[in-house]
Amino acid sequence: MGKENAPHYSVICRRLNGLVKADSGKIDVTNKNRTIRMAVDGTGMIPSTRGEWLRHKWKVKRGFIRLSIMVDADTKKILAFVITEETVGESHQLPSLLDAGLYKLGIPRDPNKRTTQIVIILGDKGYDSRKNFSYCRKLGVKALIPVRVNANCRASGIDRARTEAVIEQFGDGHTSREILHMLKDERRENQKKWKKRKDYGSRWLVEIVFSSFKSTMGESVMAIKWPYIIREISNKVNVYNWLLDVSEDAMNSV
Repeated sequence: MGKENAPHYSVICRRLNGLVKADSGKIDVTNKNRTIRMAVDGTGMIPSTRGEWLRHKWKVKRGFIRLSIMVDADTKKILAFVITEETVGESHQLPSLLDAGLYKLGIPRDPNKRTTQIVIILGDKGYDSRKNFSYCRKLGVKALIPVRVNANCRASGIDRARTEAVIEQFGDGHTSREILHMLKDERRENQKKWKKRKDYGSRWLVEIVFSSFKSTMGESVMAIKWPYIIREISNKVNVYNWLLDVSEDAMNSV
C-alpha cells in the first residue's frame, strides 16, 4: 500500500471496535452416532501492555482476563467460551459452557430427544462440585471429572450424581462403607486406574488448543474497555475455528 497510504493504528482500532461479533454458526455433526467428547478448561489472557509503567509506578495490580473454553476433542474446535474477570472461578462456568457446546453441535439438551449419541465432558478437579455433576446428569452428559481425594461418598437428598462418581473413582470393587475407611494413597491409586479406563488423558487436548490459540492469535488483548475486550477475544476465537476449517479443506484437497 505504501507508507503514505497505510492506515494509522487508531483507524484500525476504531474499525475493529466497530466490527459486529462474528459467529461461525453450528458445527455439523456428520456421524450422529459418534461419541462426543468435550474438554473444558480455563486460561488467562494478558490485558493491554499500555500503561505498564504507571502500574509499576503506583503499585497497581495488573490482573488478567480469564477465558474458559469447551473444546471438541475430535475436531479440536472451540465449541463455547466464557470471558470473565480473574476473580470469577472456572467451576461456575461449566453449566453455561455445556449448554452452548450442545447447541453448537446441534444436540438437544433433553436426553430423551437424542438417538444413541453419547456425550462426555472432561474437566480437571477445579470443576468438581455437586452442582456440576447434578447439571451434567440432568442433561444426560457423562461427567469425567476427578473428585478430590478427601471426597465423602455419603450424600443426603435425591440427587446422588457426585456421590456415585466418588464410588466409581475410588471404589474399584469396594463398597461405600469401605471407601470411608480407605487411606488417601489407596484412593489416589484407584483414581489413577479409573482415569486409565476412561481415557481421561484426552482432556489434555484442551491444553494443546490453548497453546495453539495463543501462538496463533497472541495471548495479549489490546482493547481496554470491557465490551471491546469481549468483542476482540470473541473474534479471535471465531477466526481460530475458521483457520481450522481452512486447514482441513487444504488437507482434503491434497
